[in-house]
Amino acid sequence: VAPSASISPSFKEFDNDFRGQSLGGTYQVNIEISPNNGLKDWTVDIPAEADWVTADVLSGSGSAAITITVSENRTLFNREAVIQIGGFNHRITQERRTAN
Repeated sequence: VAPSASISPSFKEFDNDFRGQSLGGTYQVNIEISPNNGLKDWTVDIPAEADWVTADVLSGSGSAAITITVSENRTLFNREAVIQIGGFNHRITQERRTAN
């Protein structure tokens, strides 16, 4: 079996709710690493400007589930962040608030 590594999902979108609020939320990203892969240890890298995104762990070894939390978007601007998990890009988009 060839060595492999992947994350799932590779992106997450947060849309407004029925009231026009962009609440954010919590979800999991799975990193799957085959036993014979040279990549055993991994890190979660969140850009400093994406201070609205957090992860429950910032490093690990082997396959794991990482809990990502996205805070409410109270701005009038859509926002996007690309974080790296084990060297793989994970894109997060969040709609702007449309209601007062």
